[in-house]
Amino acid sequence: MEAILKEILTKLGDLDNGFQEMRVELQEVKSDQKSMHTELQEVKSNQQSMYAELQEVKTELRSNGEKIDNLSNEMRSHFNFIQQKSPTSVRQIRQGAFDTS
Repeated sequence: MEAILKEILTKLGDLDNGFQEMRVELQEVKSDQKSMHTELQEVKSNQQSMYAELQEVKTELRSNGEKIDNLSNEMRSHFNFIQQKSPTSVRQIRQGAFDTS
């Protein structure tokens, strides 16, 4: 009877050790899960920052495109004005008469 009780106590001790090991592993899993959650939040934050920067770049590109369009229109207008004032000079410019190279 005593041997049976010792065997039962030994098995209970083994079970307790197994449960403690499982608790340790569970804590490690929980810790890893928290770390992964933190990393995910950082990734989301970085994604939001990158999206905001992308929107700024798009806005700047649109603005630059508008500026280029305005400058092109001004140059066209100025060229037309010069052409009206002096058609011969414009023809010479187009033909490369004033080549400075």
